[in-house]
Amino acid sequence: MPILYLAFGDEGVANAVLYYVPNGLAIYTIGVYLASGERELRQGIKAVFSTPLIYAAVLGLVLNLTDVTVPRVVMRSLDLMGQASVPLMLLVLGLNVGRFRFSQLGLTVAGAVIRVGGGFALGLLAVWLLGLTGVPRAVVIFEAAMPGAVAVAVLCSRYNTEAELCSSIVLLTTLLAVGVIPVLLYYLT
Repeated sequence: MPILYLAFGDEGVANAVLYYVPNGLAIYTIGVYLASGERELRQGIKAVFSTPLIYAAVLGLVLNLTDVTVPRVVMRSLDLMGQASVPLMLLVLGLNVGRFRFSQLGLTVAGAVIRVGGGFALGLLAVWLLGLTGVPRAVVIFEAAMPGAVAVAVLCSRYNTEAELCSSIVLLTTLLAVGVIPVLLYYLT
């Protein structure tokens, strides 16, 4: 978000939020279903509905649509928990990367290239299909080519599904972002 704000201002951040909502829903529904590794549809759906974020999203939507004001003490508590979430996710990522096996180096590199390069290609396809131009186009392409989400590594760790590999891909894509972000911003601005 800070990079998008610096590059595209308030309009860029507003468009990024519109990008994050469906992305977050996909991670915590389809992503949870896939990460749970359940072969039966019923068990996979049960895993999805055992995720608190689904209920929080529905509650937030209901409160927003009904114009209910949440008490300050509740909002402060939620703010505090929200601030703790990123360091906790990074801790899980660090623990998983610490168990990285060099035998998976080729798979990690391939996954990182697919994540960043494939994301960029899918971003280009999405803006073409949707006919996006200007800042919305730039935000979609930029976000699509960003590093793998730490949330995905946390889900893989939670369900014991290739957590080390996923965390290694997140780490490598984050390191690649040091070079990718300036090139993307040059291309998009």
